[in-house]
Amino acid sequence: MKVILVTGGAGFIGSNFIKYFLKRNKNFIIASIDKQAYPSDMGRLTELENSPRYHHIKGDVCNQDLIEYVLRKYRPSWIVNFCSEPEQSKENKRFRFSSDSSYAATHSLLEGARYIWARSSLVDKRFLQISSDAVYGFSQKSDEFFDEESRLSPSDPCSAIKAGADLMVETYNKAFNMPSVILRSCNIYGPWQSSQCLVPSLIRNISADRELPLSLSEPVREWLHVSDMCSAVTRALFFARPGEIYNVGSGESASEVDLAALLLKIAGKSAERVPAAVRSRHHEEACRLNSYKAKCNLKWSGSYHLDEGLADTMHWYESHNILTNYTTT
Repeated sequence: MKVILVTGGAGFIGSNFIKYFLKRNKNFIIASIDKQAYPSDMGRLTELENSPRYHHIKGDVCNQDLIEYVLRKYRPSWIVNFCSEPEQSKENKRFRFSSDSSYAATHSLLEGARYIWARSSLVDKRFLQISSDAVYGFSQKSDEFFDEESRLSPSDPCSAIKAGADLMVETYNKAFNMPSVILRSCNIYGPWQSSQCLVPSLIRNISADRELPLSLSEPVREWLHVSDMCSAVTRALFFARPGEIYNVGSGESASEVDLAALLLKIAGKSAERVPAAVRSRHHEEACRLNSYKAKCNLKWSGSYHLDEGLADTMHWYESHNILTNYTTT
């Protein structure tokens, strides 16, 4: 069986991917490494605890010795790096660079893979870096879409760290022939996301008839259901060309107000709950992706329209009864 090493496997997207992939691909084993600190939660993977095709390693990806040990033990053909920066509180005006940032984690993985994979053919190897549209920054042009050649212009320190990690992946591909691929996705939502994130936070407050946590300054973004992201990652593993970057977007953009209005409609409640001052806010900044390359070269397309994905997500939170007590991301 072919082995995949997944980092950040207990996170929101990583855990969804592990379950999605193993359900659809029977001849693979996934080894997941995660240090099980915020924002991870092993509860997301409870259903796989007794699966012989899933192995979990508790540890820090930045630990070079641990990474090389894991790579030697499991001999993965593919590495999927979901490591990311926890978002900084908007109230905290000081940003502290962490020694275990996603930049450091990416470097540790690349060095480990370069050392271990140097002893074998790279033809069937893949290093997949999961990145974000945040590395492009925002545009004030309503008709502008970022493609894979767009200039990187992150607007906050966390996005800058992610952009730096992407550049390092590209450099390893050029300097050491690392068979790497980068996926840059839009905002992801869906089951098992933190209640502190926007979509589950809106669902929780709509359900409880509380004031909605909306911002006057947030830009317009594209929104993609997590299962569609898992599908894109899977297609990239099988069909992406080493050295390439692929944007993964839904083609459906929305402001926070738009999301709130859709969720209120799904819940059968009045959109008048969104304050008039917020409803009338004009959003000058936006981040929209040109995902033609992924759709054409990877034969990928999303399954969920935004209203369908939000309805599915709302139903999941309500049926799992965790609207008020689930707090990790």
